[in-house]
Amino acid sequence: MDMMETALVVDDDFLMRGYAVDRLKQEGVFAIEASSGKELSRLQASQKFDLVFADLDIFQAADGLFHRETDTVYVVMTSFRNVDKAIKLVSSGGVYDYLLKPFSPEQVSVIISRTRELLRLRTQVELLQKKVVPADRGPQTVAASEISTESEAITNLQDLERQTIMRVLHETRGSRSVMAERLGISVRTLRNKLTQYKQEASLQLP
Repeated sequence: MDMMETALVVDDDFLMRGYAVDRLKQEGVFAIEASSGKELSRLQASQKFDLVFADLDIFQAADGLFHRETDTVYVVMTSFRNVDKAIKLVSSGGVYDYLLKPFSPEQVSVIISRTRELLRLRTQVELLQKKVVPADRGPQTVAASEISTESEAITNLQDLERQTIMRVLHETRGSRSVMAERLGISVRTLRNKLTQYKQEASLQLP
């Protein structure tokens, strides 16, 4: 069963909002749309969402008016002029990630895949915690294979990111600026990723 079933998209631009909703539905996610911070607050109070896509300005304006669910993954959508604000929000842990408008279908798909991996990882960690310290008994021994599930999930997520970046690299014929725009990350972050992949490849050589 897919661990991500519901999503909320909040944006006052109905074209951008509808575009994201359509992509989510294509990925098998039930998506609801809203156009304001008030709607975001009202919907969050009445229903639990696995993923929330919200325009950065609306999200920041509504912050404090609604309760951030710890189980919900928050992603902000922003224009290039406010990308620094989005990066700071991600760095501070305020949101999980951001999308740079106008974003591509591939970027939405990457976010969806990352969210699914994150939710799966959280579920695995919760199961392990219950096995380590049950509510009515003392600590139990957990198999090494079960403990390794967290690192395996992280590895899968990193592999997905690497595959996506390398695919876009091939499609754009190596243009860093175009790649960064399609992936929704900064050119600096992209360069750091490519340098990391190059270093890892050289270390694997005999």
